[in-house]
Amino acid sequence: MIQSGTPIRVTFSLDNICAPCPHHNGRVCQQQSFIEDLDTRHAKALGLYGGETLTWEEALGRIKNAITVDIFHKICAGCSWKEWGVCEKSLINLREESDK
Repeated sequence: MIQSGTPIRVTFSLDNICAPCPHHNGRVCQQQSFIEDLDTRHAKALGLYGGETLTWEEALGRIKNAITVDIFHKICAGCSWKEWGVCEKSLINLREESDK
């Protein structure tokens, strides 16, 4: 589990999340144009910009406040992870936690 105060730096290039992905080739993703589009949609929905640093807690707060299930389906369209349902389930859990 990530600690709430863990800093996150917003980047629009390969990062730690990309490390295990089979689609990256050194410093470039084989699906670069799709990933750039996906990153742009997420950044716009969350009010993020490249180089910005926020804590994990702040990131979760932005997600809770800005991303509904309908918005999730729009900004994550075409992502292969979406089909697994893990992200949607995590979003639903996050939003339910904030309602308690």
